[in-house]
Amino acid sequence: MLSLEFSTVFYCLAGGALLCAIMSLVLMIPRLRRVSKRVVSDSENVAASVDDSAYPPVSVIVTAGDDSRSLERLLPQLLGQDYPAPMEVIVVGDGEGGPAETVVARLQNDYQNLYLTYAPANSRNLSRKKLAVTIGVKAARYDHLMLTCGNCSIGSPLWLRAMCRHFACGCGVVAGYSLPVGADMDEGVCVEGRFHAFDRVRSAVEWLAPACGGRLWRADGNNLGYARKLFYENKGFQRSLNLKYGDDDIFVREISTGVDCALELSRESMVEVVEHDLSRAHRLERIRRDFTASMLPGASRRMWAFMSWLWWGFIGLGVGACVVGLPSLIPVAAMSVVVVAMVLAAGLAWRRTMKSLNSRPLCMTVAWFITIHPLYTFAYRLLGRRERATNFTWTTEK
Repeated sequence: MLSLEFSTVFYCLAGGALLCAIMSLVLMIPRLRRVSKRVVSDSENVAASVDDSAYPPVSVIVTAGDDSRSLERLLPQLLGQDYPAPMEVIVVGDGEGGPAETVVARLQNDYQNLYLTYAPANSRNLSRKKLAVTIGVKAARYDHLMLTCGNCSIGSPLWLRAMCRHFACGCGVVAGYSLPVGADMDEGVCVEGRFHAFDRVRSAVEWLAPACGGRLWRADGNNLGYARKLFYENKGFQRSLNLKYGDDDIFVREISTGVDCALELSRESMVEVVEHDLSRAHRLERIRRDFTASMLPGASRRMWAFMSWLWWGFIGLGVGACVVGLPSLIPVAAMSVVVVAMVLAAGLAWRRTMKSLNSRPLCMTVAWFITIHPLYTFAYRLLGRRERATNFTWTTEK
């Protein structure tokens, strides 16, 4: 049972398993660390990083939904920002006479830089969000824009400073990070599921890690800024008018080409998106992101898919080596040591990154989630094909 005499097949399988394990960690961990380190570096001296006189005037565009309580929480957070230059907040309501009108009317007496406009309620042949953003851009008086949504919550008064310091340095596009939080106003707080938290952060790291190196190919429409001239030069959302979604993916990819772009990951810049049904929100977000993924550069997604194959290769080749090595238990013991090392290394790296992004800091369950994630992705790919038609503007949104 403790024999050390093994066949050539065993050595090939064992060597392949070890190679897959090493390559998987070598490719994965640096990308995770790049994001967690960026959060730390961006969080240092947010308020004093740029001279106050360098900040440009900014128009903050809020695409409002029908949740008046969320909007009533968000607007004072925006209007109370510690920002050294002129700023205005433009709320784009979904039709005249909606909840946004009541909330804005109540606050306008105290804030002279708060304005309200509307997206026509009968305009159904265009994505409602694209239409609201377009109206907000045209209503803005300043040349630099920050975009967020009515169901967001901004916890830091330095959010606008953190994001707009890149405008002060000459950048045309600034991408920030947002994370969903569950909250039932009457019954307390809902917590995001473990696997959903892992899947969300994994999807985020796919674009955050390249963006840390200056390659911005995707962004988050809940926390995004750009120069207004880029919107007009790109003719707005003209190239994606037939799509309901993708204004923060396809559009950012278009306007960021040949433009200085910045990623802002300080804790002060992070935005929370309040969702009353986290599972449903995750499902919709996943389907929409998968739909636009085929229209965006795929290098990062292919690399993460390759890492998943390496992980499965390690498992398959390792199990094969253990079977071929029987009746000796030495391969099983060696495989167990490597598995423990893999679980700890991957778990600690993921925990650090998830904690830095204010997500659930998972550790020991990460290895299992990495293993089943390709199956989860495949299931959503099938679901996305079934619901593909709902992503186009000529269908009725459910």
